[in-house]
Amino acid sequence: MLAKLAARYDLRRLSTEANFRRLARPRFSKEVIIMARIAREMVANAGVNIETLLDMLVRNAAAELTTYYYYTILRVNLIGLEGEGLKEITEDARIEDRNHFEALVPRIYGLGGKLPSSMVDFLQHDGRQGPPHLRPRARHPERGSRA
Repeated sequence: MLAKLAARYDLRRLSTEANFRRLARPRFSKEVIIMARIAREMVANAGVNIETLLDMLVRNAAAELTTYYYYTILRVNLIGLEGEGLKEITEDARIEDRNHFEALVPRIYGLGGKLPSSMVDFLQHDGRQGPPHLRPRARHPERGSRA
C-alpha cells in the first residue's frame, strides 16, 4: 500500500519544503474567494485598515492558542481533593480559549488573511517571542547570571 501511495504522490517530490508548502496551500472555491473580496471591501468601506486588523486577529489567535496550551498543562498537573474543583474551572477556561481560537480562524481567512505556516512563526505573533523553550533567557539584574 505504501508503494501505491509513493507512486501516486511521488513522495520524493514532497521532500523539499517548498514543494510541501506549495501542495499544502489551501485551495478555495470561487465562492469563497468572492466572499473574501466582499468582506474586505465592506471592512475597507467602514474605514478600517485591513492589514492592521488581520495582524491584530492573528496576534489574538496566537494568544488564545498559547493560553489554551498552558491551561491544558495546568489541568493535567492539578491533583488532590482541592485540584478536582480547580480542574473543572480550568477545563471551562481551556474550552473557552479553544472556542475563541476556532472563532478567529474563519474570520482571518474570510478577510483574505492566513495563519503562519510554522508554529514558531505563529507563536511569535503572541508577543512572547515564541514558545518558552525557544525564548532567550533573561539575565538576573543583580548577579549578572542567567535566571
